[in-house]
Amino acid sequence: SNKNRYVPLESREVEYIPNLYGLNVHFPAADRMVVYRTHFSNVASTDLEVIDIENLNNSVGFDSGSDYFQSRVSPSTDRVVEFVDGNAFGEYDLKIWDLRSESLIRTISAAFVETSLTYIDAILDFSRDGELIASAISNKDETEIKIWNSESGDLSHTIEIPDERLDKFRFNPERDEFIIVTTQGLYIYETESFGLIYELENPSNRSYVPMILSGNGKRLFLYNSRRVYTLDVEAKEILGFNELDSNIEHISTNID
Repeated sequence: SNKNRYVPLESREVEYIPNLYGLNVHFPAADRMVVYRTHFSNVASTDLEVIDIENLNNSVGFDSGSDYFQSRVSPSTDRVVEFVDGNAFGEYDLKIWDLRSESLIRTISAAFVETSLTYIDAILDFSRDGELIASAISNKDETEIKIWNSESGDLSHTIEIPDERLDKFRFNPERDEFIIVTTQGLYIYETESFGLIYELENPSNRSYVPMILSGNGKRLFLYNSRRVYTLDVEAKEILGFNELDSNIEHISTNID
């Protein structure tokens, strides 16, 4: 959009998609972005597109064929993991695909079993080298994150935080760290044995603190209501906060 003093770098024609239900954008690397789409006609259809930011060309396209699409592309944009329905009621699988050949590498069957929820909100992320995949169901009253080996499909680690609802997690793109934000606080783990190296109580004393990590992994922004807190990831300290005149719906940051 060119509103609000934001000017597009370049225009690009895209195919019109009727009945668009969901759209999400992810930047796995500085020069590439991934557009995730879910749309409906008679049945649901889902796809993603990897776009080269420099020339705005479509480098990779992928249609999962799933009735809903919760997925994550690896930093090298050669793989995608998706969270899909399993073979039995309440079972959910992880499928790992090769994006170049659009071939299925493996299925992790019954990665999660959850029968009490009316809907599932999943979170996925690749480690910076693509070797690990973190996965979780976020709309639960406790946090349970499963870390998988993307090559073997084996479960590597499980992180459990009782009585704290998960908001978001991210692998640091530049450091061997895994960052978790729950309704109660912030947790940073090293990724060798997933030991806890830093913990911070929710600084706003409110129950919901989303986060966004800068592209270089040096700054972490926690926001709630009208405040944005800045955490120095290397020093592991809050640098301060900015308070705005109106409630915050969403924030973003450039790659630096």
